Amino acid sequence: MTSSVLYLKIDLGEPDAFGRARWAESKQEATAFRSEVAAKGVKSMMREATGVIENVGEFYVVKASDRSGSKNPK
Repeated sequence: MTSSVLYLKIDLGEPDAFGRARWAESKQEATAFRSEVAAKGVKSMMREATGVIENVGEFYVVKASDRSGSKNPK
């Protein structure tokens, strides 16, 4: 089993933003947050999220994904 990281893509300005959120394979496709506090707030609303990472002063909500196709990574 190979693990990878998926990045949250969300538009907080949309109605039902959390229901419409998607997971992207790259940071370029994902939503960057300006603060760790903001990213952690969004992470707390996403059941599947496993963490927050920083890259060059921007923060991303992430989840671990196993490439075997399992919906429940260990």
